[in-house]
Amino acid sequence: MAFLSRHDATRVDSDCTAKVHAKEKITFSGTASDAFGIQSVQYRIGKGPLKTATGTTSWTLKAKLKKGKNTITIFATDVDGIVSANRVIKITRK
Repeated sequence: MAFLSRHDATRVDSDCTAKVHAKEKITFSGTASDAFGIQSVQYRIGKGPLKTATGTTSWTLKAKLKKGKNTITIFATDVDGIVSANRVIKITRK
């Protein structure tokens, strides 16, 4: 769980329950909340470009994994521009 402030949080779920995965594409979903609202949820796969997830308080993203080790970094930004702590997920694709 990553916090935007003491009372606000982002949560990440995924259809991936293992750290080793055979699929090329994995869907992640989650929620983000803030007393004044969420502006965006963004993510990066490895050192790739920053992308924006679909939705804000309830969001999804589809990650295309390369073979080998993958690191997915997800964070939310509230309407005041405050950025949550990163949620980092590590997955190895066979």
